[in-house]
Amino acid sequence: MIPEELPAYLEERGLELVEDVNSFEFRKRYMNPQGPHMKEYQFYRAALAQVKSRENQLQIRFFRSFFQ
Repeated sequence: MIPEELPAYLEERGLELVEDVNSFEFRKRYMNPQGPHMKEYQFYRAALAQVKSRENQLQIRFFRSFFQ
């Protein structure tokens, strides 16, 4: 999926993009920043989306990684 197309893709499904990060940023945040970074996987991205908020309704979040 092309990152620029992600917000529209989510919108069609009643979701909104919270955050979209590249593989380097993801590894820096959630993996050992001092560890080896595999160059072969630089095309990965990670996105966080949530159900569009509706007044007084619980919001559900999910995490999904996808190819660029």
